[in-house]
Amino acid sequence: MRGLLLKDYYCLRRKLFAWGVTVLATTIVCVMFMVSTKTGNIAIVYEKMANSEDSMDAELIPFLTRIVLTMFLLLPVAASFDLIQYVFMDDKTASFYKVASSLPLSTYRRVGERYLLLGIVIAVSFVVDAVLLVLVKLTSDLMPFVDSFQIVLAFGGVSLFCATIALLFGYRFGAEAAIWGNLLGIIILIAVVVIRNLSFFKELFTVDGDESTRCILKGFTGAADFLEHKGVFVFLVSLPIAGAGYLLSVWIMGRKRGVA
Repeated sequence: MRGLLLKDYYCLRRKLFAWGVTVLATTIVCVMFMVSTKTGNIAIVYEKMANSEDSMDAELIPFLTRIVLTMFLLLPVAASFDLIQYVFMDDKTASFYKVASSLPLSTYRRVGERYLLLGIVIAVSFVVDAVLLVLVKLTSDLMPFVDSFQIVLAFGGVSLFCATIALLFGYRFGAEAAIWGNLLGIIILIAVVVIRNLSFFKELFTVDGDESTRCILKGFTGAADFLEHKGVFVFLVSLPIAGAGYLLSVWIMGRKRGVA
């Protein structure tokens, strides 16, 4: 298994370099954004909004700040979304599947290596986001560390769920199908969210003007409240799904005589 991890590491070196640049750029922009909210141009805009006669302007200040920072924090975790597709395609290009079944490793270990690789990437992303949150905490109290990290955990759970579906599609239908597994996972999650909040979306499309803005703000606040206090459960739910996906992937590999 160590050899497979090393092989995938060499295959992913270019992608990991791009991911590292993304993380570095995210950190710099995140710090610059927080500094600007204190003493820069963004602080001036916020002051004008706070002193505006429209109360909605003042309410939008924490809304805008938190949504921008959340987008920054989710970038490192987002790197794992196309990881599985990249690894499968690289194996196909190198015709690795032709010799894979001759390796002195059980199917359990070979499939487990892919899931372990995915887990390592997500874990590293969590560490990076924890460091970013510490930096944000040093300049602002808008995003408490524990609550904000639960949002990161929730997104990590989403990434793990989608990657599990991608692995199943890759093993069953081939390298090109992995990306469709990712898309299917996203569609399933969107459908669950829409069905769970059907009344909110009905309200959103039946109001206009300021009421529409208030409805969006209410929806964001509700979603943020859920993620900040229950985000860890999203991640925990994804773990048994990944475990079931692992066993199903092993079964698929067995049916294909270990070739994938």
